[in-house]
Amino acid sequence: MMKIYLGCLAAVLCGYTAVAQESPARSMREIKPGSVFLKPGVGGFFKLGRIDNSLAPNLEAHAKSLRNGFVWSLDGAVMISRRDYIGATFSRTNQSGSFNNTIGLPGGSMSFRIDNTETIGYTGLHYGNMMPVNHKNTVFFHTRAGLGLFSYRSTFSGNAIGNTEFKESNIGFQLGAGLEARLGNAVSWVADADLLSGNVKIEGEKENLSQIRLTTGLLFRF
Repeated sequence: MMKIYLGCLAAVLCGYTAVAQESPARSMREIKPGSVFLKPGVGGFFKLGRIDNSLAPNLEAHAKSLRNGFVWSLDGAVMISRRDYIGATFSRTNQSGSFNNTIGLPGGSMSFRIDNTETIGYTGLHYGNMMPVNHKNTVFFHTRAGLGLFSYRSTFSGNAIGNTEFKESNIGFQLGAGLEARLGNAVSWVADADLLSGNVKIEGEKENLSQIRLTTGLLFRF
């Protein structure tokens, strides 16, 4: 899934970059301090945490199914200079799956299905910088770094176990980079890659929430 997403992202990026490079420079206003931008994005994520190799095959398969999937994000920022900005980010992943669990009973065993939903959110502040990569100042390379808060929730449900929920939160950090291709004074197309790193403890066991987040979308400047 991630290879397909990366291939599509690269193809679209090349096309939009070419369009932005051909745009006449006189049609673009200079980005000024005090201006703000809003950037909704969608894409994919891949969790970096190692899967415990002592898990039973059915649990290992379920854990692997939660390692990657869909992510949506929302970023906003205010320019503090022509090239620097202070921003905020929010992203959320929501993955669901199920597995069969077997317990031993006197005289035999019982197998039952468990449904699981895992939700990971990240909210943080960051400092960013944008550097032009062409002489018309229509394509920019962005970098950013900041701190934030991870929120984690995992719910389990089934006829034999009822409903169980685990919720925790902890500090994390963000490192990111991306490209912005200006399509006009108020709209740009962007492609971003971010490392979101952190962990929480669930009943004494560390749950690694670190992930690579790949998103694309439109950026709106005001």
